[in-house]
Amino acid sequence: MTPALRPARWSRILTATLMTGALLTAGLALGARLAGLQPLVERSDSMSPAIVAGDLVIIRAVPADSIAVGDIVSFRDSGRNNVLVTHRVVALHQVGDIIGVQSQGDANTAAESWTTPPDAQVGRAIAVWAHLGDPAILLDAPLARVCLAAILVVLLALIVSRRYRRRRTAGGVDWRASG
Repeated sequence: MTPALRPARWSRILTATLMTGALLTAGLALGARLAGLQPLVERSDSMSPAIVAGDLVIIRAVPADSIAVGDIVSFRDSGRNNVLVTHRVVALHQVGDIIGVQSQGDANTAAESWTTPPDAQVGRAIAVWAHLGDPAILLDAPLARVCLAAILVVLLALIVSRRYRRRRTAGGVDWRASG
């Protein structure tokens, strides 16, 4: 193999690797959605040490009447502008057609109380993957988004310029050099 072909080979390998990674990620995300799973990135340490900021939490929607004390659940907290909260259930009680839930972050000193109909959907944590959500947190920073956009623009420019150079080369002779 000639030295001139090596960069093209590495470019093809890099492109194939990136495309494969993107397709696998999209396939996993679609498969998870079809299976009723939702990934969440933990943004705080309120559930430390069980779940820390940057962990990826996989939740499954379940009827509220199926949760139990000790379960880690995700719910919309009406007392905090409907922000999504992921905490451990510490107490349950049913009053008529309403389930009263007390939940608390493992690192918090106080619990929050909320109510829900028994057939309402609540997210139950079924898996936690340490630090797999860190890239999502990183991409929340505007500077990181600008850097990522710049990298993508440079990669796109390299791909386009490589294709342009190939079109100007006929039969292995670069017509720009013969001029």
